[in-house]
Amino acid sequence: MTDQSGATAPTDLSGSSGSTPARGFTLRRTVAAPRDEVWAAWTDPDRLGWVAGEARGVDRGLDATIDLRVGGVWRVHLVEGEGSGRELVTGGVYRHVEPRERLDFAWGAVGGWPELDPQEGVAGLDAVPQVAVTFEDAHDGARPVTVLTVHVGFTDAVPGADVERWLALGIRAGWSDTLDRFPPRA
Repeated sequence: MTDQSGATAPTDLSGSSGSTPARGFTLRRTVAAPRDEVWAAWTDPDRLGWVAGEARGVDRGLDATIDLRVGGVWRVHLVEGEGSGRELVTGGVYRHVEPRERLDFAWGAVGGWPELDPQEGVAGLDAVPQVAVTFEDAHDGARPVTVLTVHVGFTDAVPGADVERWLALGIRAGWSDTLDRFPPRA
């Protein structure tokens, strides 16, 4: 798959076939909101409180930016533990943007975590976890809902031992906790 700029978008980062260890994981959530609202919660910097570690109903002042285009960057100041844990900057570099359908990004931030080095170009983007987010319409009775699928994986540029270290860090639990704060308040 390619985007409008011709850049290749990752399609399968799992690397799971037979005896090959998993190179990622997939999380799904059904969100009681129309797809437009769920998309906005991922692409409007004023609505990234759920990523920033804010508990529902807690507003500590959001520091987030988004440049929603292939090659654009999103950044958010994250506070783990809903205000009681460590603080860091996280974000990503968009690799594919298909409005209301899919977002792919290399996960990380310059001066943040995971660390991204813009001097390394594509090789630097391939060295960090890759995230693919898809948005699908569904229905719960008469009301619209959105099925949100988040896949976090690693390109072949990341050695298996490094993938194992990443997964041992608990990134699956971290992403799951983050998605559990979804949906954000409108």
